[in-house]
Amino acid sequence: SDILLFGATQGKQDVIVIVQGPRQSRTIRRQERNAGIWMNGESLTFDQVPSYYAIAASGDIDSLLSAETLESYGAGEEHLVIAPALGSDPAIDIKPFREALIRNMRRIGLYSQKPAQVKILGNSLFRVGLHFPTNVPVGEYKVRILLVSDKKVVSTGTKRLDVGKSGIEAAIYDFAYNYSALYGIVALIIAVVAGWAAAAVFRKA
Repeated sequence: SDILLFGATQGKQDVIVIVQGPRQSRTIRRQERNAGIWMNGESLTFDQVPSYYAIAASGDIDSLLSAETLESYGAGEEHLVIAPALGSDPAIDIKPFREALIRNMRRIGLYSQKPAQVKILGNSLFRVGLHFPTNVPVGEYKVRILLVSDKKVVSTGTKRLDVGKSGIEAAIYDFAYNYSALYGIVALIIAVVAGWAAAAVFRKA
């Protein structure tokens, strides 16, 4: 789905919009070659990882704010605070695992490759369109809006966005979540029936 966000500035200002999904734990495993076979090697689990992340701006983000300010607001994937879980080995080099995490999230469409464009309409109105892929997790999303002037954040606002599923997909999701054991049995029966039907078709052919 695509959503449209719009609002008003306080005069001639730039706008940065940051959208984050519910936070989750993510484990990254390094692939290592052992005796000619690729196997899972060292791993690192990150806590409080945004399950979805998108950013939009009315201009080049790096020119709108200093690196320190971007860091403080988590504006840009490189400025996201993603920390290892408690008890992680302090000797592990976090950087390659963090980079792999962001690459993985980009590959499945949950992190945007580049900032979207905030369009300024007239002197005070702005709008931005954001894309939500079908695999976004359901839950409460946070939309943060920064108004920028002279390389300073002059105003901020936060809105809540509830994301859910609808139609047959919602019914299947609710059934799987609320009746997980029964859902597993039904899925197993469907798999067995489908396998039997396919075998019968090929046997006749």
